Amino acid sequence: MPSAGNLANRKWFREARFGLFIHWGIYTALGQGEWVLQNADMKLEEYRKLAPRFFPALFNATEWVQIAQQAGMKYITFTAKHHDGCATVPPAPRGNDS
Repeated sequence: MPSAGNLANRKWFREARFGLFIHWGIYTALGQGEWVLQNADMKLEEYRKLAPRFFPALFNATEWVQIAQQAGMKYITFTAKHHDGCATVPPAPRGNDS
């Protein structure tokens, strides 16, 4: 059973209705969608070579937020770590789990 807080968050999300979902990863270096490995029949070794070309700091986050607000968006969801393993932020320390 979801908690009261979880249910309240779900309600807010349904009522917000309009937001921005930023989902990017290494594949953007090719100007392709995230299924490029499958759709282009690309080998993983080739895909990994693209990682140095993906540098997700060369954008203006403030401008993106302002544009979203001007459009009436109520939220922004930003992918911090893509399922291909590419992260847009350094990993947090995990304690002593060596």
